[in-house]
Amino acid sequence: MNMGLILGSLRSKKGLSQQEMAKLLEVTVRSYQLYENNARLISLEKLNIISNYFKVSLDYLLGNTQNKRSVNTKEAFNYLRLTFYLRFLRKNKKITQKELAEHLGISDHTISRYEANAKNINVVYLAKFAKYFDISIDYLGGKTIKKEIL
Repeated sequence: MNMGLILGSLRSKKGLSQQEMAKLLEVTVRSYQLYENNARLISLEKLNIISNYFKVSLDYLLGNTQNKRSVNTKEAFNYLRLTFYLRFLRKNKKITQKELAEHLGISDHTISRYEANAKNINVVYLAKFAKYFDISIDYLGGKTIKKEIL
């Protein structure tokens, strides 16, 4: 995933400085620079702000699709819905937390924590989760009614 390259490209095409992006995200310029350099992970909350601002999907920002087009119907991201779907999709596929964790390269304890409360989910794992289940990140968070990754 080259999220930093995507962020930099969107920013440049809109003619914005890194300072302006930092202000939009309410972070320091240095923090924003680290995002663009892929030296620091950005939170899902900040990615949602970027998604809404540039009108692109979270799936695009996280590298799950090359399609920039946003199918968002809502600006807010619903963490309760995400928490529900993390467990529902796994159980529907009839796999254990351990099996999913092995596929994603994380601990089953981490899967358990995300299924209990996805508020602080690592965006890299969220992208892997969505790709594994072939489902849109925007759908998981209630931003769209389109289930598939476009």
